[in-house]
Amino acid sequence: MNNPQQPLEYDAVLGGENQISSSPDLKMTTERAVNLLKAGDLGIRLWNKFRKEETYIPSLEGVDLSGQDLHYANFSNANLQGAKLTSVYYANFSNANLQGAKLTSVYCANFSNANLQGADLSSAYAEIADFSNADLTDTKFDGGNLSRAKLKNAIIANTSFLGTNLEGADVTGTKIFLANVNKETLTDEISGIDKLY
Repeated sequence: MNNPQQPLEYDAVLGGENQISSSPDLKMTTERAVNLLKAGDLGIRLWNKFRKEETYIPSLEGVDLSGQDLHYANFSNANLQGAKLTSVYYANFSNANLQGAKLTSVYCANFSNANLQGADLSSAYAEIADFSNADLTDTKFDGGNLSRAKLKNAIIANTSFLGTNLEGADVTGTKIFLANVNKETLTDEISGIDKLY
């Protein structure tokens, strides 16, 4: 018999609940979602299972998940406005709201059709990430690595690429001339910009 004062083994996964509820009204709350996402590999797998089975998504606005390994997590269509995220390799952010979010390691992540207005990816490792059709208005990539990233048809307006590695990136269909760049911005083999010679 369990002592109600001590957490059960599944405490981290169930978001701090000390008893199992059979209520059909039990929902994935923001707190429960954050606890799942902080529960390591199992938590990510359970979060992804929830995303496959349910049609609603709890708000993750302003959550601080920095320092958490969120590889392969499905954040598509989620509200992550103002969130702090690190280590999200291969994660799916398609159609997500990431306005004002802070991200660092996003290797091979999918940001297609996402809203990244005012997001900060300064010094971010975003190699091979997909930003196709994303809104990158006022987004900062300063000092980051976007080599071989896909920015095809992205909205670029006051987007900052100061000292950013864009080597091999695809900026076809963008108005990259509305971006902030400098001599340290690397653009070898970039697609979508005519060569000078």
